[in-house]
Amino acid sequence: MISSCSIGGGGSSGFASTFQKRLLAGEVQEIKIDIPANTPSLSEEERAQAVDLKAHAPMDGFTLGMSYSGAGGATIIYKDGTTDELLIGTSGGIELIPRSGDKAYLFKSDELESLFRTWMNRTG
Repeated sequence: MISSCSIGGGGSSGFASTFQKRLLAGEVQEIKIDIPANTPSLSEEERAQAVDLKAHAPMDGFTLGMSYSGAGGATIIYKDGTTDELLIGTSGGIELIPRSGDKAYLFKSDELESLFRTWMNRTG
């Protein structure tokens, strides 16, 4: 498997803007670290910090490949029950994998990446 970020693309779209507006509007109910499986959910303070960083980080769009892998993953759960997936890349970066479409987005934030890697290393 290869990282989705390594396959072509570039640019951005209205999705990134809409995503960040949802974050700023307070629509996130929970952010759950899925991989590794025994990682505790984020506290309210940690969730607020992650939402703020994602809402303000530049995002680069790229074409989503047929296969991809990561060192970890997380799910953003919105108050309306919808979700978006995050992939914490093996070679760096955090990618937003939307529910539909063939485009994904890389957050350009070293601080966000560092926080997620720290949270992934906790055990429940």
